Amino acid sequence: MDDGLGAALRGGPRDYLRSSWPWRAWGWCAQAGVAGGIVYGLGAAVVVPVASGTWRLTTIGGVLLEALMLLLFTVTAMLIGAWQRQLARVGRSTVLSRYPLPPGPAAATGRRLSRALRAPFRRGALVRDLIYAVAFLPLAAAAALAALIPPFSVLAGLAGIGQLLASGRIESGPDLADVAGVAGAAVVTLGAPWIWGWLALAGYRLAEGVMGVGATRAAEREQAWRASRRRLSSAFEAERRRIERDLHDGPQQRILAQMLTLGLAADELRALGEPAAGALDLVERARRENGAVLAELRDLVRAIHPQVLTDRGLAAALAEVLSRFPLRVESRLEYPQQNRPDPLVESTAYFVVLEALSNAVKHARCRSVELDVRLTDDVLHLLVVDDGIGGATVRPEGGLAGLADRVAAVAGRLRIDSPPGGPTVLRADIPCQPRLIPPGRQLEDIDG
Repeated sequence: MDDGLGAALRGGPRDYLRSSWPWRAWGWCAQAGVAGGIVYGLGAAVVVPVASGTWRLTTIGGVLLEALMLLLFTVTAMLIGAWQRQLARVGRSTVLSRYPLPPGPAAATGRRLSRALRAPFRRGALVRDLIYAVAFLPLAAAAALAALIPPFSVLAGLAGIGQLLASGRIESGPDLADVAGVAGAAVVTLGAPWIWGWLALAGYRLAEGVMGVGATRAAEREQAWRASRRRLSSAFEAERRRIERDLHDGPQQRILAQMLTLGLAADELRALGEPAAGALDLVERARRENGAVLAELRDLVRAIHPQVLTDRGLAAALAEVLSRFPLRVESRLEYPQQNRPDPLVESTAYFVVLEALSNAVKHARCRSVELDVRLTDDVLHLLVVDDGIGGATVRPEGGLAGLADRVAAVAGRLRIDSPPGGPTVLRADIPCQPRLIPPGRQLEDIDG
C-alpha cells in the first residue's frame, strides 16, 4: 500500500490530482458508505426492538425474531468482511494496490463460489469479520459523508449565492457569514480528494490489522513467485531433455558412423601391407580422436540430462554415476522404481548429487564419500558426506549457490555444514509435491 496510494498522498498535489488515485479512493468511500449503512441498519434492527421493548425476549416469538435478526446480521457481516477483504487484497479487484498479482489459472465459477463461502470459517475468520464489521462502522460513516462532499458542497455554494442574489445583499456587500459559507464549501470541495485518499488508506489499514490482509497478500505474492520459478524450471528441464535427444540422435550417431567408416578404411589399408603403413597410422589416429570426441560428447550429454534418468529413474542414473566415480563411495539408495516423483524433482536431486560428488573430487581432497538417498513421507532426502578438508563456502556465482537456487525452485531446502578440517555434510530435502515454505528458508545452517 505504501508504494501506491500512501506514496501518492505524500507526494505533490499536482501529481496526485492528475493520477487515478482520487477517483479510486472515492470509489472505495462510496462502497464503504453503502456497506456501512447495511451493517448499521441490521445492527439497529437487532438492538432497537429489544431496547425499546417492542420484542420481548420472554416470549418464544420475540426470541425467534431476535435470533433471526442476529443470524441475518452475522451473515451480512461475513459477506461485508469478505468483500472488504477482497478489495484490500492484491489482485485485479483491488482499488488500492499498484502492483497486481500475475493472473493464475482460471478457476471454475462453482469452485470460486465454494471457496468464497468456506473462507469465513477458516482460522477464526468469522470472528475477525464480526470485529471488523463493528470497527468499520465509524469509518464507513465518515466515508459516506466524504463521498457526498462534492454534490453537497456544490449545492450549498449555489444555495448561498442564490440567497445573496435573492435578498439583494449583494449590492450592499455580503456579510462575513455569507463569505465564510461559500469559502468553506469551496475549501471542502477542493480538499475532498485528500479526504477520500486518507479514508481509503485507513480502511485498508483496518482490514490489514483486523483480518490479516497483509499476511495474505505476502503469501499470495510468494505463491505466485514460486509457481513462476517452478514453471521456468520445468521449461528449462524440458529444453535440456530436447538438447540431450538432439545430441544423442544427431552428432553421436554421425561420429559412430564415421568411426565405423574409418575402421573399414583401416582394414583395407592393412590388406595393402607395408606401402600403406603411413596412411594406416593416420586413419588409426583419426579413429582414436573420434573415440575421444565421442566420449566427451557422451559426458556432455550426461551432464545436460542423462537418458537413463528419463527411462529408468533416479536410482539407476545415480548407480551409473557411481560406477564411473574415482573414489570409494558407500551408498544407500532407498528409492522406489515404481510411482516415481515428478521428473523435475528427480532431475533436481540428480544434479544436486552430481555437483556434490564433483566438488568432493575437485576440492575436498577426500578419500571416500557417503551417499544416502531416501524417499519417505513424500519427501526426497539427500545426504552427501565426504571426509575431506572442509571449508566449503557458498559464493553468489558458485556451484553451491546454484544448487541452492535449483532446490529452492522446487520448494526444497538445502543445508551445508563444512567446518575447516571437515567433514563436509550436504543435506537436501525436496518435497515430491512442491509446496510453500517460508521465505528465507531455502538455504540455511551454512558454516563456512
